[in-house]
Amino acid sequence: MLSWDVARHVFREVVVGLEYLHKQGIIHRDIKPSNLLVSKDNVVKISDFGISFAANLLDSEDADVIAANGIELAKTAGTPAFLAPELCRTESVGPEVKVTHKIDIWALGVTLYCLLFGDLPFYAESEFALFDAINHNDFFIPDTTKWKIAASIPKFQLNMAVDLLEGLLQKDPVKRIDIPDIKTYDFFNEGCR
Repeated sequence: MLSWDVARHVFREVVVGLEYLHKQGIIHRDIKPSNLLVSKDNVVKISDFGISFAANLLDSEDADVIAANGIELAKTAGTPAFLAPELCRTESVGPEVKVTHKIDIWALGVTLYCLLFGDLPFYAESEFALFDAINHNDFFIPDTTKWKIAASIPKFQLNMAVDLLEGLLQKDPVKRIDIPDIKTYDFFNEGCR
């Protein structure tokens, strides 16, 4: 498990990296801790672009085909525990599925949860049950009193993190916060010079 300050540093660096990617029209589609590399200079790099989607590289005719077949992109996006609810519906999924940068924001929320608590926010015994949990269950904050890190995290800091997680792990992608919103949260800004 990372210290509070290290977790926040990693999170900030990933936010800046995603902001750049999204401005370039690139959706990473597989943000998770194992796809984050830290240099010897303590710079966090986003890696593994194997399933990324570069919307800006398509001509308008290709973009129309992708938009019409968003379901095909949704089927091949990322690691199950980090998938956004819109990508892992357990009920019938129609053509309304849109693969947008908001799937990266959800995965960023799951990643932050992992960095802070050393665990995943949603669990199940099968992939189908996991998808159901992602779509229908609320994430919970584990009992941090059992962890060494808890002694170093004041309650107000934990509340800042939970506030941010609630925005990142919003099940409705339209209501899910975006990069400019993330940068207004106290968790992101605390300790910045």
